[in-house]
Amino acid sequence: GAGRNGEDLRADVTINLQEVIAGAHRELTLQRMAQCDECNGTGAEAGTKPESCATCGGLGAVSQVRQTMIGTVRTSTTCPTCMGAGTVIKSRCQKCSGRGLIAETGRVSVSIPPGVEDGATMHLPGQGNDGVGGGRPGDLYVVIAVEEDARFQRQGQHLFTTVDLTFAQAALGDSVELQGVDSVLTVDVPAGTQPGERIGLKGAGLPPLHGGRRGDMVVGLNVKVPKKLNEAQASLIKELA
Repeated sequence: GAGRNGEDLRADVTINLQEVIAGAHRELTLQRMAQCDECNGTGAEAGTKPESCATCGGLGAVSQVRQTMIGTVRTSTTCPTCMGAGTVIKSRCQKCSGRGLIAETGRVSVSIPPGVEDGATMHLPGQGNDGVGGGRPGDLYVVIAVEEDARFQRQGQHLFTTVDLTFAQAALGDSVELQGVDSVLTVDVPAGTQPGERIGLKGAGLPPLHGGRRGDMVVGLNVKVPKKLNEAQASLIKELA
């Protein structure tokens, strides 16, 4: 008879930006349908076996021939008696109620490569539900979500962030530390920096999917203008003007 392939399964995994850089490993616990060990997936009671379906002659499909205006039309539909299996079971297996499959808890190891994007899907062939009657097992699709990090915006391999500078730091220049994804970064602010200017830190972004140089961290410089000045500060700024 015609076997039935197993259904595909989906699993969802969440990773953070550190794991985008380093890659990640997950042990997944899945509910899947496995071949019944009592009847070896036949669905028939021990000592018996499925019989060829009389309705379709074991083909799993029935044909109809109709005469129409354009001539003889042959249509083929799934056999309603055996639902396409080509066999019928007289004595059902008690363990799986004749389905040939039983629910089990399966474990799958997944290695997530560095550089994955949010929404990426990994395809693991043959890790879905088992098939019946010689059908192949389904596949497992692992859908990856990348956790948002409020400090950074991601565009592919590049990360964008901002640092606040005082008026003095922007005017005179300074060296500012910034916590990156996996290390502390130093931003060298040149004297005379204008609000909104950007500095690129090479290699402080994320890696590409199939290996290679990491992207950049792009730092926007935000100059904080003081709202209140004391007399000494005000007189200094007046002198500057």
